[in-house]
Amino acid sequence: MPADATIVVRLRVAPTLRHTLPAFAGAKEIEVHLAQGATVYDLAAAVGLDMVQMGLLCVLNGQTASAEATLQQGDEVRLLHRLAGG
Repeated sequence: MPADATIVVRLRVAPTLRHTLPAFAGAKEIEVHLAQGATVYDLAAAVGLDMVQMGLLCVLNGQTASAEATLQQGDEVRLLHRLAGG
């Protein structure tokens, strides 16, 4: 891919987040266009989420991943609230 190429990833977020994000407009999943080399953190920021402040967990293609994970064309990402143990 050329340096200025973009990738498209599918994003789902926890229902409690979905209702606060205009990008979702009631949808369960959206496609987000990002620059090649973008990370999960970049994806979250692109839709208005701060992963660190909100304590979000990332699931990338069915596997837990860090916010620094580099995304690839066609990846499926879910951003969820971390569960607190007791």
